Amino acid sequence: PSRSLPQGGILQIETPLNASNVMLVCNKCKKVTRGATKVLDNGIKARVCKKCGEVLD
Repeated sequence: PSRSLPQGGILQIETPLNASNVMLVCNKCKKVTRGATKVLDNGIKARVCKKCGEVLD
C-alpha cells in the first residue's frame, strides 16, 4: 500500500504444482512420506511407505 493507493492485501493466486513436490500420506502411520518402490514376493512392483513399510497402492 501507498498513500496514493491505500488499499492493500494478500492475493491468493493458484499456480501449477510440480509432481516432484507432491508427497503421499500413509494410511497406517499417518505421516507424510515420499513413496518408495519395492518388488513384492509375487513379482509386482508396489509403492511402499519409507517410514513404516506399508504398501500404499
